[in-house]
Order: sequence, then C-alpha cells, then structure tokens
Amino acid sequence: MQTLVTCALILALISPCFGTNDTVFNVLSFGAVGDGKTDDSQAFFKAWKSTCGAQGTPALVVPPNYVFLLTGLSLKGPCIATTIQIKLQGKIVAPNNKDAWLGFKSSLISITDVVRLTIDGSGGLINGLGSTWWPCPTCSRPAVLVFKSCSYLSVHDLSIIDSPKSHIRVNGCEGATFSRINITAPVNSPNTDGIDVTFSKNISIQDSTIQTGKPD
Repeated sequence: MQTLVTCALILALISPCFGTNDTVFNVLSFGAVGDGKTDDSQAFFKAWKSTCGAQGTPALVVPPNYVFLLTGLSLKGPCIATTIQIKLQGKIVAPNNKDAWLGFKSSLISITDVVRLTIDGSGGLINGLGSTWWPCPTCSRPAVLVFKSCSYLSVHDLSIIDSPKSHIRVNGCEGATFSRINITAPVNSPNTDGIDVTFSKNISIQDSTIQTGKPD
C-alpha cells in the first residue's frame, strides 16, 4: 500500500510535464548577440522558423537585459504549432541609419499568415528610431510592426516608441485584440499613427495609451 501511495504521489508531481509539447526558443540560442550594435535579424528569423515549425504551443523568447538590433524581419506562417507566443522581455531597436534597413523599407517587423499568435510585451520595448526618417518628407517611411492576413491575434502589454511612420499596421486580419498597448512619439513627428487598421474584421483595441505626432 505504501508503494502504491508513493507511486501515485510521484505521478501527481510529474504528470503536468507529460502530454504537452510546449517548447521555448530563446533568440540567444540561435546566435543573437543583444548588444544593440550587431544585426540580430537572422538569429530572430531562425528562432521563428523553429517556433513556427514546432508542435503544441511553443514560445519565442526575447530575453530581458539585452538590446537587439533588427534591420528588417519577416515572420511568415502558416505554422505547425496550434498556438504561438512571442514573449518580448528585452528591447528591440531599429537601425539609426535609413540605409541600414536593407530591403525592408515597409516595416521593421512583419508577421504574415499566422493563426492564434499571442505577443506578450511585458517588460519589453520596441524603438523605431524614427527621428532619422522624420526630416525626409519624400521618403516612403516604414512602420514598426505590421500584421498581414493573421487570425485570432492577441497583443498585450506592448510598448513601441518613435516609429518612422505608423507604429502598428493591421491589414487583412480577422479577430485581433490589442490591450494595454503603449505608443508614444513626439508631437512634431509626422504621421506617426498609433494603430492603423485596414481591410480587417473584429479588431479590438482596449485599455491603451497612444500619444503620437500629427499629420503632415
């Protein structure tokens, strides 16, 4: 009887670990440096490919206490995972030079054709360094974060500052909730809209603070 009780206790303790496919993919494990100077775009892309290709409910983690420079990142689905999390705990910065954006002149980060994605920005920040773009009225200025053709999207506790143009764009998406979003840019920054929504359905923006610039 004592043996049976002991076995039952062991099973009770370890059973939450069974039957789940939850996996964490830390961008540092894919070669990200996080010094704010080295381009970590490829490391983020590799981490995304592994996350998107995993089963269950994997998470891509951007850890705290690092600054990750991105020059343009395209994250595409569809994914094998039933749901995906991105945990932004560190800081992401755009290039401080327009020419360093490589071929990604429409957005710093684009996410396309992903279903049931949750982005938790608790503790993190994205800095678009838009001041390098604002003096150029003829430039086609990029957004910081763009969602295209995504469904059942949840973004919460995300902070974005100083986008070259729109901070967040939502295009062709269905079923998205943005909550506790904080977006700021100087009042003299041109057309730095907070969240632009086009050709989308059932988009909710809740409990958020948006303080940005004025139209040109």
